[in-house]
Amino acid sequence: MNLRWSLKDITWPDPRVGGLRRELKIVCQSENGPCSLISLVNVLALRGSIFLDPSRHHVSYDYLSSLIGDFLIERPQDSKLSLASALSILPTTVEGLNLNPSFLSPSAFQQEGDGGELALFELCGVRLTHGWVVENEEDRELMGRVGTWDAAQGVLVEGQVAEAELEKEGRITDEGLKKIEDANRVRTFLDSTRTQLTPTGLKALSVSLEPQEVVALFRNSHLSVLYKRPAAESEDPEDPLLFSLVTDESFGSEPEVVWEPLADVHTSTGFVNSDFITSSTAGGDIAGLSAEEVGRRADIENGAGEQDLDQQLAKQLQSEEDAQAAASLATSDRRQPSSSSRRSGIPPTPGSPPAGARQSIEQGRGQFAASGSGGAEELKRLGEKEKKKDKKGCLVM
Repeated sequence: MNLRWSLKDITWPDPRVGGLRRELKIVCQSENGPCSLISLVNVLALRGSIFLDPSRHHVSYDYLSSLIGDFLIERPQDSKLSLASALSILPTTVEGLNLNPSFLSPSAFQQEGDGGELALFELCGVRLTHGWVVENEEDRELMGRVGTWDAAQGVLVEGQVAEAELEKEGRITDEGLKKIEDANRVRTFLDSTRTQLTPTGLKALSVSLEPQEVVALFRNSHLSVLYKRPAAESEDPEDPLLFSLVTDESFGSEPEVVWEPLADVHTSTGFVNSDFITSSTAGGDIAGLSAEEVGRRADIENGAGEQDLDQQLAKQLQSEEDAQAAASLATSDRRQPSSSSRRSGIPPTPGSPPAGARQSIEQGRGQFAASGSGGAEELKRLGEKEKKKDKKGCLVM
């Protein structure tokens, strides 16, 4: 497989040596990258079970699968799960795994087929967890009968069939009515827990993890790395203890963006660095900025000069004036040109922006000069505005 992903340097309080910090590399996830493979590799790297070559800046699938395969073969196994099944499922991690969480426990996943997905993580000694746990007794009774995500989809289908029968026949049996009621309740539960995390599930995760434990977290149909920080290391008892490893490659050039606190079901509380201190960059606090904005700021900090920004803005303004001129020419074919337009026969200097563009550039400089790097950022934003209209971005959490 001709696939590769970038690496990022972080420091890590290694629990094997009493929390002493060591430098290591983690794998970053590109757009729609293989989150299951990357989360497994990063958990093993944090635990010291595998080592990513410190001289590398990128890794391929072949390199990562070789590391995992060697680790599995050399690791003593006392499980009844099949090593062959685990190794056979490894290539599918590039496209995603078929995981079926249960709504009753943060550690419960139903085995599918020969269990290769679960076997891969279990044989690696990596716990799979989730926080998609029912909130109240009424939901617990229903979802306890339903059990899992896949079974919930079956309940929804049965409800749709029963509704179609009612619409067609004008009547329905008690059994059919019960199917419709169950489907509506299941749909309400799923709609109210779209983040695949509930307050009860969040508390259950915090209780089920040991201090300094690293696990794979299933959330939003995505696998990430979850770490529980020891409470003794926190200065404030209200500080979050659960942290998700930030692996999106948009933050690859942000050494201070390492972890994201998992403290709320619906909203993000920003980012922290390797010392679990709120993150900031040379341009200011990054909390609340999109991945695109952080990447754009990194580009500026890495040397995008004002001259380049001026050229981009001039090209944009030139393009806009050309479009306006073309529209005017199309209209002028149907009417007599004015004397002023007949006198205007001096073409602009090739390669230079028109007067309007030059004036706008100078105005832009004056308007944003007081804001330092922010001015350069604004100029760049203006210069790339049209280009971004056709560009689709995707931040993978």
